[in-house]
Amino acid sequence: MRVAARLMLYPLLLTGLVAGCKSVPTAPDATLAMGKFAGDLQVLTPSTSVTVLPAVRITDQAFNTVAGVTVTFSVASGGGTVTGGTAITDANGVARVGGWTMGPTAGTNSLSAAAKDVTGSPAVFIANTSTPGGGKPGDDPFLKQP
Repeated sequence: MRVAARLMLYPLLLTGLVAGCKSVPTAPDATLAMGKFAGDLQVLTPSTSVTVLPAVRITDQAFNTVAGVTVTFSVASGGGTVTGGTAITDANGVARVGGWTMGPTAGTNSLSAAAKDVTGSPAVFIANTSTPGGGKPGDDPFLKQP
């Protein structure tokens, strides 16, 4: 009988301990992450637009895609321009810039994609530009006749 009485007290004791615990604040359940999805490392001539629009994908901790996140695309270097610089992630978690045109001189151009409170933000896309043949336009040695 004494054993049965003790076994009946354990659940009550555990309930009292749990009820007396204070909750500890934790980080938000859904930590979001950004990764490049398309359009990085392109090679172009100056003042031309990319052929593949840069895009990022936003996922949660379980790698599920997240819709409805605002992403801002802006030129970081190279003097180019952006159209459609603010995009919202779609059902696949993808946000894509409307357009990216390179700056007027040969060199490296970069585009930044940023979202508030998202790990991996900003993501930076790189595009390198050069004139054909490495000189001024029209100097391409492969196009000259012998």
